[in-house]
Amino acid sequence: MKRSRRPQPTEVWLRDPYGTKLDKINQEVLGIIEQKALSLGANAVLGLRVDHDEISGGGKSMLMVTASGGVSQHVSGAAFRTLMAKQE
Repeated sequence: MKRSRRPQPTEVWLRDPYGTKLDKINQEVLGIIEQKALSLGANAVLGLRVDHDEISGGGKSMLMVTASGGVSQHVSGAAFRTLMAKQE
């Protein structure tokens, strides 16, 4: 019986199975963050951080993705001056 050599981590990454899956997960997370920001009336997400952690136990594992960031409503310089003038 011929044993095949075990692929190195970089080889696995290049052939996938995780590269494309992580890209899809990241895109989904960014879409969720974008929708949540828009629902709060924001048009910018500041300091976005996406973390990936593997959780394992009992012979099983799963990937946990955590995303966080602050939302803001960006206004142009002219709009900001108009808002400030209204407050005076």
